[in-house]
Amino acid sequence: MARGASGRHLTMRWALTWLAAAVAAQGPRTEAIPEAEYAAVFHVSTSGSDTAGDGSISRPWRTIRRAMYGCREAGPHKRCAIKVAAGEYREGTLTLRAHIDLYGGFDPVSWKRQIEAFATVLAGAGEDRLAIGADHARLDGFVLRGGRARGPGGAVLCDGSSPVLRNNVFVGNGTLAPRPWTPTELHETAHDGGAIACLNGARPSIEHNLFADNFTEVGRGGAVAYCRSGGVLRSNVFLENRTGLADPMRSSDGGAISVWDWSHPEIADNLVLNNRALARNDGGGIFVALWAAPWIRHNVIAGNYADDDGGGLFVGGQKHHYSTPPDPVPPADKYLVRILGNFIAGNFNRAAASGALRVTMESRVLFVNNVVAENLGPARFQRSQVRVVHNTFLDPVRYEEVSEKFGLPVFANNIFNRGFSAPPGVTPAASPFREESSGDAGLDRGCQFEEQAQLVLASRATYRTEVYQTELEVSEPAKRKLRPGRIVRAGERWTVVARADDDGVFVWGDLAGARSLEVVPWFRLRPGSPCIDAGDDRYAVGEDREGRTRPLYGGRAVRVDPGAYEFDPRERR
Repeated sequence: MARGASGRHLTMRWALTWLAAAVAAQGPRTEAIPEAEYAAVFHVSTSGSDTAGDGSISRPWRTIRRAMYGCREAGPHKRCAIKVAAGEYREGTLTLRAHIDLYGGFDPVSWKRQIEAFATVLAGAGEDRLAIGADHARLDGFVLRGGRARGPGGAVLCDGSSPVLRNNVFVGNGTLAPRPWTPTELHETAHDGGAIACLNGARPSIEHNLFADNFTEVGRGGAVAYCRSGGVLRSNVFLENRTGLADPMRSSDGGAISVWDWSHPEIADNLVLNNRALARNDGGGIFVALWAAPWIRHNVIAGNYADDDGGGLFVGGQKHHYSTPPDPVPPADKYLVRILGNFIAGNFNRAAASGALRVTMESRVLFVNNVVAENLGPARFQRSQVRVVHNTFLDPVRYEEVSEKFGLPVFANNIFNRGFSAPPGVTPAASPFREESSGDAGLDRGCQFEEQAQLVLASRATYRTEVYQTELEVSEPAKRKLRPGRIVRAGERWTVVARADDDGVFVWGDLAGARSLEVVPWFRLRPGSPCIDAGDDRYAVGEDREGRTRPLYGGRAVRVDPGAYEFDPRERR
């Protein structure tokens, strides 16, 4: 993207996003409740009584339903908080109410809040979803377990509603197959959203949650699904969610996240790890299609699998048309998928044809500042209008089928470490190749990166089920390599360091028994790299993946660097 008003706008928004990502840890955390902002605060405990209680600390109610009724009695349109103590609550399907905020994770004696130590569980009976969303409502600090729906949203349904869903654990929720299920064509909509479904104008704020082992039998979005909706999906962790457990008709795309039918959420700063789209479906990590236009930025998308295309990420514009003609492609001001600053690694698909990602079906995509590395299969762009600039590709890249509906794609200021292939006329600009394989398509120079993969040995790896993390016992030098946010893998398992402190090193997911871990490089340029200042300012974006201004003086000229990172000689590496 050339510099100018639109470039400055993107730069400003990108800077704000990076600053937020730099300070925000993913997953649930204990946060203080702003009690002074509420007109009333009530209490619920498994030892309380709905008949003898009054909702106070000393006389809590027994059920959340009774407390919600108490909030309504306190006065209409007044904000009310309900503190729910540790324990298991089986209340069927709770319908959230406007101006009533539910908080879990309290000690029933001291009412101190610590959501990990004092788990408050909303448990399903295997036949009901757990909650229905509402505007101006909040669900914060709960474990939502075992919700089921023979419809969208196994745990929570947001149908035209926009609640705040924050600091929760969604585990083992799912949607069941429709009955009967006899569609005449493939790829029909079924029961989407194994944990959460966002439909019909919903714009929920879904932040700092953990989604583990949620599923769909037939439906898109093993954890979260969007259909004609939006909102924010930020700083969450997605672990081993699955779609298509009983799908004969390829209607279960998006192992973790599905964005469908003119939806436009912001998907930022999430960890999308080891999810699966089964039954010949697309998008093992994230699936986007039918003119959906999300912002997908600064996520780690690693270790995911698709049984068809796009192990990490699948983006399509058109839906699959069988008996109907293709849609007209919407104009750029109505439809643009932005994929910015993500780290896409270790993903794979069955045919190894698009392990990292596939962009296809007349989509329109801005692909900027991403790192694509160690996926089984190439990053594949096909029959779409794409602008692919300032990315670091450690995997092969392919562009296929120039569409008569679009101009030629733009590939510029990228690092191609394993080659680029495209039809005649598609020529990358200012894009270094590792060796003399580019011909007229780019710069024949090998980029040198500041670090190589590092091996770390663990004397013990113990899975902590209560936090869905593995504790690693490692030496002090090894601990210094395992900083929070660092991407590591053990064999075929990919994960991210959740925290490293005096208590030890903790990584997301189950790595029990792992002894050898590989610390994945960031693939920044090293001092003296021949690729420093080798880019073309005409295609520059204003900042790199980590918020550095472009260009910086790297040693030879004031020109941008190719790839996702700008080299800054002032930094100590």
